[in-house]
Amino acid sequence: MYVSYSDALYNYAYNVLNTVQQLVVMVGFGLFWLGTRNAWRTVYAYLFCASALYMLGSLTTNVAISRHDYYTGSWYDLPLLSVFFLYGLAGFVAFQKRKQLDLPADGGISGGAESAGRGNVWASRLAMGAVLSLPLFALYAMHLEHDTQVIRDFRLTLTLVAAVPLVLLVFLRTHLADKDRALLLARSESSIENLQRLQTQLVQSEKLISLGQLAAGAAHEINNPLTAILGYSDLLADDPALPDRARTTAGKIREQARRTRSLVQNLLSFARQVPPERTLLDINSVISNGGATPRPGSAHRRPAD
Repeated sequence: MYVSYSDALYNYAYNVLNTVQQLVVMVGFGLFWLGTRNAWRTVYAYLFCASALYMLGSLTTNVAISRHDYYTGSWYDLPLLSVFFLYGLAGFVAFQKRKQLDLPADGGISGGAESAGRGNVWASRLAMGAVLSLPLFALYAMHLEHDTQVIRDFRLTLTLVAAVPLVLLVFLRTHLADKDRALLLARSESSIENLQRLQTQLVQSEKLISLGQLAAGAAHEINNPLTAILGYSDLLADDPALPDRARTTAGKIREQARRTRSLVQNLLSFARQVPPERTLLDINSVISNGGATPRPGSAHRRPAD
């Protein structure tokens, strides 16, 4: 239009580009209409009808203009006026159902993440196609077009100017992607270190649990003969028929046995992580069972003489 103006060529190119643009919008609204549910489906249905009517009305108006049949206020303007009504109706319906539109879409977070992933893939592909298409446009303008030299130079200049922001966007996206990857790598290393630390703590906990079980088993085995030693030392220390030296030795054995029993009870309490309890026991049952091990922390009574 500005380099080498031709009324027929300009009108034809404008009509083609305008029709393609409206067709893309109509197809997009149609896909959204078929792919959504509930309130969004209704809104996209109105938008699809409005875009389709606008495309048909625009085509009809352009044909009428080319035939010199169009004038302002003719019936050709009725479809275009209806388009504004449909767009306003879509906005009104969206306002009435705004609470439903704010609800999360079907599929939850995972579905939204998958849709976002597909959108990013297509956006990257379209950007790649846009960058790669610029050299093709330049080659086409240089070797295949048969327009004037002014138009060819203009198109080559426009292609080079368009390449600059696209290349900058590509480098910017690459820089941001590298930055995100570096951040993700740092977080992954931190997560691995935390997992290794947690694994070490779990192994240490398992070792402590095993050590506690071993200590509980050893204390249980020690407690059986210790009960017999304590009982017999009580009998010997309180037996008046024995010499004083023997009873003194038996008393020392009894004190050491009681001290050892206290240590065993503390070890059992630590291994089982339960507070000690003191309960009354039937001494006759203990004697009849041959000095069976009482529960840790329970009170002991000296066997009857």
